[in-house]
Amino acid sequence: MRAAEIDAAEAPPAVRESLATLAAAEGVAVGVCTNGVPDWQRAKLDAPGLTEHVEATVVSYEVGAHKPDPAPFERAEALIDADRRVMIGDDAEADVAGARDRGWDAIHVDGPADVPGAIDSMR
Repeated sequence: MRAAEIDAAEAPPAVRESLATLAAAEGVAVGVCTNGVPDWQRAKLDAPGLTEHVEATVVSYEVGAHKPDPAPFERAEALIDADRRVMIGDDAEADVAGARDRGWDAIHVDGPADVPGAIDSMR
């Protein structure tokens, strides 16, 4: 099951382009904060080539709590120093509410196709 999910991991070109643009921008750091098993989640990011644009990855099992618990967000804050934090996520409770509870900006998307528009709206 793990191998099948990793093999199926895809990122639309617009998502890769958006992440590359963000990662190359002055003063911007890209991080991933995800619920799940560390090796599995990291492999799903690596398979479509997304990790090359990511400075830090926080996986819930490594911090002992799942989003919306503050622990994953706190770990992300410790890994990336920033004046502003923005969560783009597909889960209104875990991603958006959890991020907002930590004082982050948060944008809800229905899926990967919405990511470029969400990133444009942050500017």
